[in-house]
Amino acid sequence: MGKKMKQEMKARCQQGIRRIVLLGALGPLFAAPAALAAESATTTITIKGTVRASCSIGLKNSSVTLPPVDLVENQKPGETIPDVTPTKIEVTGKCTGAEKIKYSLKAVSGVDGSCLAPAEGKVIQMCLYNGEKKLDFTGGTVPTIENQKNGELTLDIKPAYGTAPKTGEYSASLSIKVEPM
Repeated sequence: MGKKMKQEMKARCQQGIRRIVLLGALGPLFAAPAALAAESATTTITIKGTVRASCSIGLKNSSVTLPPVDLVENQKPGETIPDVTPTKIEVTGKCTGAEKIKYSLKAVSGVDGSCLAPAEGKVIQMCLYNGEKKLDFTGGTVPTIENQKNGELTLDIKPAYGTAPKTGEYSASLSIKVEPM
């Protein structure tokens, strides 16, 4: 073999080695996307939601009238006025999605002793009863009636002597809220 031929073979051999080295170096680059795709991560998110009971409340009458009472002097404030038939408040409460409900009663106009009082003053007390239990509004207390089933609740209003009795026509307001238990 001639010198020129040996040089050509040597050049081709070196060129082949360079190609092999180059392919060896480039191989991981071409394989990297497959390797990167295979490496992944997973996470979990917790999504919370609330389904609430839907409540409604109604009154048989939006206004009730107590029978007239006579002004009597020197009576003890808070003492139930005798011979007066209690007036009824009929409330219908319902909370869909709840087995039991709770009523909260709030004096809107005023309080005298433990009873509702007209905004005009403590001229007469309008005392609320759930059965035989007198509801106490003393000091802004909001009485509750709990563990009721959906449906009707009947409250009695019994008039009692006020702290500062005075003749006239008076009214008191009561707010009633129903909610699930």
